Amino acid sequence: MRTMLQGAALPNAYWSYALLHAVYLKNRLPHQALETTPFESFTGKVPNLKHLRVFGSFVTSKIPGDRNTKLAKNISHGVFLG
Repeated sequence: MRTMLQGAALPNAYWSYALLHAVYLKNRLPHQALETTPFESFTGKVPNLKHLRVFGSFVTSKIPGDRNTKLAKNISHGVFLG
């Protein structure tokens, strides 16, 4: 969690998002005692990891809805937190 916050240059106020992301990843990694992933033991399904993104990376998203003019801003910039 600490490494993720420092790697993304985020303040400590975002520790809860880093914790949730770390637990999400940990549950999808193989465990030695189970010989499988905790997610697979619980649900019976193999986890799909194609949707994973880097914690703290910059993202751009489109603002839904109509624009007043053609040149009006329709995107928003942010940081991926999970």
